[in-house]
Amino acid sequence: MFLAIIPTVVFADDAYDAVTAGLGRAGSEAGYVTATSFAETVAGLIDVVLSILGVAFLILIVWSGFKWLTAQGDSKKTQDATKMLVNAVIGILIIIGAIALSRFIFDSLSAAV
Repeated sequence: MFLAIIPTVVFADDAYDAVTAGLGRAGSEAGYVTATSFAETVAGLIDVVLSILGVAFLILIVWSGFKWLTAQGDSKKTQDATKMLVNAVIGILIIIGAIALSRFIFDSLSAAV
C-alpha cells in the first residue's frame, strides 16, 4: 500500500514515440491517409469553429427559453427573452448558411483540383 503513493520516475517519452510510430505504420498499412492538404485543414478548422458557434447559439436558445418561462408575467422580461430567442434563431440560421456555404466552396475547390 505504501509503495502505491511513492512517486516514481516514468520514461513515457520513449514509449510515446514507439507507440506513435507503430500506429502510423499500422494506419498506413490499413489504407488510412494521415497527410492532409492545407485546404482540408482549413475546412476542418472552419467546421470546428462553426460547430462551437452552433452549440453556443443552442445554449442561447435554452437560456432565453428559461428566461421566458421564469418571467412570471412581467412584460419587460418576456420581451427581452423573446428578443433574445429571435436573435438566437437568426444566429443559428446564419451558422447553418455559413456551414453550407463553406462546404460548397471547399467541395468545389477540391473537385476542381
